[in-house]
Amino acid sequence: MSGRRYTMFSAGQGSFRADMIDRVMHPKVERALVFTDTLYEDADAYRFLVEAAALLTGRRVNLTVRAEDFPDYRVPEDVPIEEYGGNPEWRAFLADLRDRTMDAIPELIWLVEASLDLSVRWLRKLRRRKGLRGVRFMLAVQNGMEAGKMLGRVKRIVCQRVGIFIGGDTEWKLATLKFWRRISRERNSLVHCARVNTARRIRACAAAGMDSFDGSSPSIWGKTLRPLDLARQQNDIEGYIARKAA
Repeated sequence: MSGRRYTMFSAGQGSFRADMIDRVMHPKVERALVFTDTLYEDADAYRFLVEAAALLTGRRVNLTVRAEDFPDYRVPEDVPIEEYGGNPEWRAFLADLRDRTMDAIPELIWLVEASLDLSVRWLRKLRRRKGLRGVRFMLAVQNGMEAGKMLGRVKRIVCQRVGIFIGGDTEWKLATLKFWRRISRERNSLVHCARVNTARRIRACAAAGMDSFDGSSPSIWGKTLRPLDLARQQNDIEGYIARKAA
């Protein structure tokens, strides 16, 4: 296989292990890691990003990333989430960390851009490819995209060929499952939930009427496969009745 291979790197265990497996399957191809920075990841996520990227690429990185070294990321409460970019000190700290990391790990592409804008640009590119005609794409949503201007943009994008991929942190995700299902049905589309790694979250997905979900837990801890699979096979009768009555 020729050509460069890209891994969308989320600074998490799932994408880390996916890239490890892909390197074993395709050891001779050129590759890169792509990280889209929302500018409000927690400090430990940035630490994992640097350490994991160095491990995957075999680079020696003379960087020590400690959570206690990060400045306060907060901005005034009246700043809309769609305009969030961190305070000046936070942005300067990340800019320095980003520059030093990419100098040490040239295989890492560290993007700083509004994630929805980036998704739209890639969606346009991919939909123009002849080989992808008829393929359904999924638009990732995360914290803050359920209201205001962001929600309006999401509604305009989602359609029969573009579904909803629910990301975000766990608390937000569980609180908005039914909301995103309703939006997907209004737009005649599908909805998928990411990082579902417990029986409780599987039951929540069933109750909310998710079309599909994913989780990497069994690839890391094999003992979780059986209880998660059992949870997957259980029918949510109450949720089914509630959806039919709605």
